[in-house]
Amino acid sequence: MTDFLLLGAGGHAKSVVEIRRAAGDRLSAYIDPHVCPWLPEVRHIARDSDASPSDGPLAIGLGGVTIDLLAARRRLVEEYAARGFLLLSVVHPGALVSPSASIAEGAHVLAGAIVQPGAVIGRAALINAGSLVEHDAQIGEGAHIAPGARVLGGARVGPGAMIGAGTVVLPYADAPAQTLVPANTVFRPSKPKGSEAQ
Repeated sequence: MTDFLLLGAGGHAKSVVEIRRAAGDRLSAYIDPHVCPWLPEVRHIARDSDASPSDGPLAIGLGGVTIDLLAARRRLVEEYAARGFLLLSVVHPGALVSPSASIAEGAHVLAGAIVQPGAVIGRAALINAGSLVEHDAQIGEGAHIAPGARVLGGARVGPGAMIGAGTVVLPYADAPAQTLVPANTVFRPSKPKGSEAQ
């Protein structure tokens, strides 16, 4: 059992806490400007400066659905890492993650998500419920793949990018850093790479 610290206690944090608790871990405290009603018996830390690495490794409870929110999330994660906090990865037991995929520290892979062979998930990236990251795709640090989105083989999603719900990023496409790809769209490669089979 690991005692862990939660950064942010909004809606996304509910999934994070549920996953870590199901793995047998214990939430020691949460950091949020506001008291959280769904964590009534957990110690509340109102200011970032009052948290300490001695409170345990850090689970990121913050989501983000805009480029600005994802950038703020990345800055906060970097500040905590610089202070010596260990970032916990969060992988739902109902997610399918290939043994040959790489999941960096602080990354989240939520319920029903699929991460295929050779895929690389960057630090603090968020692979949301029911999404797919196909073989050899790369998801940059702090990027968010929204529910139901599909990032196909060999595609790249840059750091801090937001891939909207239901979107398909086609094979070998390159979504630049801090790009918003709207929900239910198709993102195509700028230079088609021939006829490689997906």
